[in-house]
Amino acid sequence: MTERTDLVIYVDFEKRVGRREEMAARKKAITREKLLDIARAHFARFGYKKTVIDEIVKEAGIAKGTFYSYFKSKDALFLGVLDLLQEEAGQAFAEGMASSETATEQVRWLLQMSFQLLAEEPIMASLAMDDPELRFFREMAEGPDKEEEVQAAVGALRAILQSGIERGEFREDLDLERLPFVIGSFKFLHFHMDLVTGYGLISRDGWVETLTELVIKGLVKPASLSPQEKE
Repeated sequence: MTERTDLVIYVDFEKRVGRREEMAARKKAITREKLLDIARAHFARFGYKKTVIDEIVKEAGIAKGTFYSYFKSKDALFLGVLDLLQEEAGQAFAEGMASSETATEQVRWLLQMSFQLLAEEPIMASLAMDDPELRFFREMAEGPDKEEEVQAAVGALRAILQSGIERGEFREDLDLERLPFVIGSFKFLHFHMDLVTGYGLISRDGWVETLTELVIKGLVKPASLSPQEKE
């Protein structure tokens, strides 16, 4: 064989190896996505504690050993599902923010949708019972790159507040260092909402609406008084 022929054979071999690796990676990604979809349905139906890995593996049609090559434990699988839910929520928030014309509308939408998404997602609803100490959220917060995600979220909320000040919507004395963390933490009140609404004295929607308006009124710049009103 000539050097040119050897080169052609080598290049063809490299291409075939590359295609096989690409197909293997794609197959692995599809299997992981399938496991997450099945697990999401099981966690939503049975809750974290009553979900069984053997049932998920059986439905996925894979060996149990194969499962552990994707997720090292039931906790890791659940965290994977929570990451998926967080990603979907992030997309919903981005779309809602883009459709809101004022900073006031953005904050109101952020608060109301935070509660709505948590309340409508069965997995989040079950966490109030299965994980009252929010252990999984703490583990998510300690994961790789999570600090950057938190900083990005805080920065985005701070930008909304700053925009509201510049537009004359919000008070100029707002604490832009602390407020983004305070507003962002309100969504976790969802896990304690039943303590307030469980007696039927106030509805969930009424509770969320009242809390939202309370926050908005604290942010909004007071209207200027007319000379007559000042007197």
